[in-house]
Amino acid sequence: MARQKTPLQDLCKQFVLDHYHRPRTAAHYHRVLSLFIRDTGLRYYEDLSRDAVLRWRTQCLTHRALAPTSWNNYARHMRAFINYCNDQGFGYRKTNPFYRVSVTQPVKKKRQVSSDDWEKIITLLQNNVVAGAHDPKQDAFGASWFWLLLLHTSDKTGMRLRQLVTLAWKDLDFDSRLIRLRVEGSKTSREWEIPMHDDLGEGLS
Repeated sequence: MARQKTPLQDLCKQFVLDHYHRPRTAAHYHRVLSLFIRDTGLRYYEDLSRDAVLRWRTQCLTHRALAPTSWNNYARHMRAFINYCNDQGFGYRKTNPFYRVSVTQPVKKKRQVSSDDWEKIITLLQNNVVAGAHDPKQDAFGASWFWLLLLHTSDKTGMRLRQLVTLAWKDLDFDSRLIRLRVEGSKTSREWEIPMHDDLGEGLS
């Protein structure tokens, strides 16, 4: 009697459930798997093959002009998913067809704002804050004080953008001079505190 094949979509649901991923991460695993199934027509775990994965890589990078960074992201998620399937013993597979299928990513110079440009931006915002204090209509940016505070916070803490946008007033402890970085904005799903710079504390309080 032939063994019943296991749908990849069902395995992905179990994988996400076992690992308790964030909703956004879980959705990305399902999305990547859906793209793989759509492009290759392979719906079952037992039908996976190294050749199929390599053909999908060519299709993504060549025909769909997918960026190497995006492909490596796909490969990394699929590799983790298939490793889980193999470890759980869902089938006979002992190897992972997504092993070593990443491609070299071009290394680009990090985009940085020069010191001169930074000073120009800060000065422009400061002037708008002063002008807006006398007449709100004179503030060209509508709320220059907010953007000035945002830039100072980024400059004095080195926060990632995601940490910055999830920051709330309740995360600021002026007595202890600490800033709480919440788990919602953490790349590593952890929460911690960082010192509050003296200059920043004066601007926030």
